[in-house]
Amino acid sequence: MADETGLDYYMRVDDDVYVVTHLASGYAVVDFASEAHARLFIEAIAALTDWTQPAKALFALPELAQGVRRADTEITGVKRSGTETAQKLLQVARAIAEQAS
Repeated sequence: MADETGLDYYMRVDDDVYVVTHLASGYAVVDFASEAHARLFIEAIAALTDWTQPAKALFALPELAQGVRRADTEITGVKRSGTETAQKLLQVARAIAEQAS
């Protein structure tokens, strides 16, 4: 994915979260409890802009943030509004994953 989009993800080992990252800057875009969600998110936002640009250029695009938030909400089914919401989302995802195992 990285070669084509300028985005990639990695698994943060300390809490088993998949972090989608803007490769040119190293900034985390958003994190997910599943690898599948991280992949879907990259696919969903790849066409929004040229992600190989420096972060400064991306920050100058206010509509980009809206598109990123929209994609996140569509994939997770949850509108994140801060750290507390993200933590609750991860707890629910982990519970679902444990039930599926």
